[in-house]
Amino acid sequence: VEVIPANERPAYDVFRYGGSYYAYNDNRWYSSNRETGNFTLIDDRSVPSELTRVPREHWRNYPSQWQDQGQKGTPPGLEKKGGNPPGQEKKHGR
Repeated sequence: VEVIPANERPAYDVFRYGGSYYAYNDNRWYSSNRETGNFTLIDDRSVPSELTRVPREHWRNYPSQWQDQGQKGTPPGLEKKGGNPPGQEKKHGR
C-alpha cells in the first residue's frame, strides 16, 4: 500500500494498491485508476484488507467502522470476500 503524501492529495485520504487508487472521504470509499480523478463510489466490501495495515498516523480521517477492530482488523464484509482487490480473484493451483 502506498500512502499518497498529504502535500500531494486533496483534503481526504488517498492510497494506491494493486494498480488502483482508493480514496476515503465522509465515511465513504471511492476507487479510480488515476490518482487525480474519476473516483467512483464503492462498497466497503470492495476495499482491499491491506489498507487496514496503514498506521493511523498516515490518515487524515481513520475509517470509523475500523475503530473498534484495531489497526489490523478486517473491515466488515471483507472476510467474506477474502479481501481481494477489486477485479482480482483468488488463484488456485500454481
